[in-house]
Amino acid sequence: MISPPVWMLKRPGILLPVFFLSLFPGPMKGQNMVPESTTAALGGTFVTRSSFMAASQNQAGLGWTEHHSLGLQHSRPFMELGISALAARAKTRKGSLGSVLSSCGIRGLRHTSLWISYGMKLSPQLSAGLGMQVQSFSIPGQAFYHPELDLAFGIQLRISDRWELGTHISSENSRQDLCISAGCAYSFFQSATLYAECHIRTGQRIQFSQGLEWAFANRLSLMLGISNLPVTWSAGLRVLHKQWGIHLAFQYVSVNGSIPYTSLHYAW
Repeated sequence: MISPPVWMLKRPGILLPVFFLSLFPGPMKGQNMVPESTTAALGGTFVTRSSFMAASQNQAGLGWTEHHSLGLQHSRPFMELGISALAARAKTRKGSLGSVLSSCGIRGLRHTSLWISYGMKLSPQLSAGLGMQVQSFSIPGQAFYHPELDLAFGIQLRISDRWELGTHISSENSRQDLCISAGCAYSFFQSATLYAECHIRTGQRIQFSQGLEWAFANRLSLMLGISNLPVTWSAGLRVLHKQWGIHLAFQYVSVNGSIPYTSLHYAW
């Protein structure tokens, strides 16, 4: 006899949302389910960066936090599929505590995720962070609910004013998947930064990501990025005004077309 959850997944009305979610690489991989707009614009690079959504990306970035912050993020990989997130950071004496609550799905299937992370500065050049994600897949109005627990750990090392290194490890215990990311950032011309990373995931080919960010007067930043798995081109814009930040990004993914990203955050 087919169990109720499996029977429901075989129903035609459920197969369509499962199909669409399977095409999108983010929601089904746990880590980086909701790329921040600037991360998306920089080709998916994140191991040497710190953003208002660091709790769900590289937890070591929380160690460099200088302010409290609250932010909203939204992207739309498909016309029927939207991904929204609420992120918060609270500064502590040596680092910060961060959380990201996100939800995505279409009619018939919903994926919800909550990250709780902490990062701290171990020295003026080194920071480390640890995060835990609780996520679930559910069918609204049906007796199907599948929770999962994932863990992540990251390190960032600032070698000099120009060079920064980072590494990140995340596990998805329910599927025994492991993702190892490593990369570097190089600053030049006092206003430009080049990011380069590789991501190794269990049972998959190595993914390479590169991004270039050019800042103007510390208020406006232009970004470009590229990634090979899947082949992705991206661009973005970040505007800072007083304590507010507005992020806009656009990705073109070879397997499923264009994806817009928008985010707004406030720091104090």
